[in-house]
Amino acid sequence: MKTTKFAFVLGLAPLLMAPDYAKLDDFVAHQHKVSTTTIPVCKTGEFLVVADASTLICQTIGATSGLASKKCDTQLLTGTISGDTGLTLSCTPKGSDSFSSGDITTINQMDTTLKMIELLINNLQMNPPGAASVYIGSTTAMTTGSIVSNGKSGILGAADMCNTQYPGSHMCTVYEMYISAAVPGTGINKFPTAADVPKAWVYQQSFNPATFGAGLSGATASGLGDNCNGYTSAANTPATMFGMAVNFTTVAFTAKKALKFYGGVDGACNQNLPVACCK
Repeated sequence: MKTTKFAFVLGLAPLLMAPDYAKLDDFVAHQHKVSTTTIPVCKTGEFLVVADASTLICQTIGATSGLASKKCDTQLLTGTISGDTGLTLSCTPKGSDSFSSGDITTINQMDTTLKMIELLINNLQMNPPGAASVYIGSTTAMTTGSIVSNGKSGILGAADMCNTQYPGSHMCTVYEMYISAAVPGTGINKFPTAADVPKAWVYQQSFNPATFGAGLSGATASGLGDNCNGYTSAANTPATMFGMAVNFTTVAFTAKKALKFYGGVDGACNQNLPVACCK
């Protein structure tokens, strides 16, 4: 004898028709253990149902089955369990929940914010921020702290010197030289271990605390004390105005390569040096 455990076949209907879940759980709990040797073949429109503990029968949808055909145009089709075998379909009105005006305002604001974030992300993807400029070489032309090139002077003259030899480049700052040596990959071919980077002019905003003589007392406070007055002067006076130079060389004591900066008297504005160029 074959023993099979059946649930009401019609019990699947509530799963597809948005039933009352509490009643559905109760319905599923009402299962029947059926012992039978015969399983009938049901015709179109019939369903296999449990008649008793040993009998399965085919039954059509109708009043006697507890299942009436329903068509719900604007409502939800639901199932109601009654007893062990009763299942009644009915049409239930949809819920009437709605958002308040405050909720709608909040949703609209969040939607606007998300669209702005999306726009920012797209802009960043299309126009990623540029990498920091790094050292690409020094000019072959030499200059004092009074830099003039093609009629341009000072920082503009230094940029012109670099751009003439290395298109798109400018005079390096002390920080760009640091980045060139410190960030992996950016300076590996610009600071070779077998050769020195020659001493060259770089830009440094004044950190010189000394005061100048008459007429130049504001130079330090104006950021001109460590860059030969904006690289417009080759004078060695007043004695507290200097430039800033740098090289990458073997330093004393450790005998290892390092960035070495030259300020004060070692950065005297009357010396001839190339310009360090970054791009």
